[in-house]
Amino acid sequence: ASAPWTARVPWKPGIAAAAILLTLASGLVWYFDSAPELKRSDVEPIFAINGAGNWDEDAARKYLQKNGFSQPLPGRFDYQFLQNVELIDLKGRAVAKLTFFRPGEFAEAVVLIFPSKQFRTNGDLKNDETFIQFRHDDEGNVTYLILFRGSLELLQRPQQMT
Repeated sequence: ASAPWTARVPWKPGIAAAAILLTLASGLVWYFDSAPELKRSDVEPIFAINGAGNWDEDAARKYLQKNGFSQPLPGRFDYQFLQNVELIDLKGRAVAKLTFFRPGEFAEAVVLIFPSKQFRTNGDLKNDETFIQFRHDDEGNVTYLILFRGSLELLQRPQQMT
């Protein structure tokens, strides 16, 4: 004779329910752990101008590619004002940081470059016409997070007349 608790106990539905819960929990952990939320307080300390200079668009691209970063550079900036290029760690992820500064004008900007899915940016980090702008490459695969003071237009390439 078998033990009374083993007779006709529905084990299969219990195992299926446990498997479904485990799958849901794993999915939630992956979602919230795979892309940390980027907040304003995470990026404000990065905005520091050091005035190093001696960069152009080609040198910046080569430097970043040499260090394993292959995302395209933002095309709207005038690279004669590029002061510094570096790779930084932001929430455990490699991010390119370009620093632009226009001497004699009130214009400075830090551009952070990262794949669009690398961070969730739907919290308190929003476009602000006086400090923060988000832009994307033509395909929408790359995010350019621009932190600026002064006139951002003074750091952009002159518009071509047609």
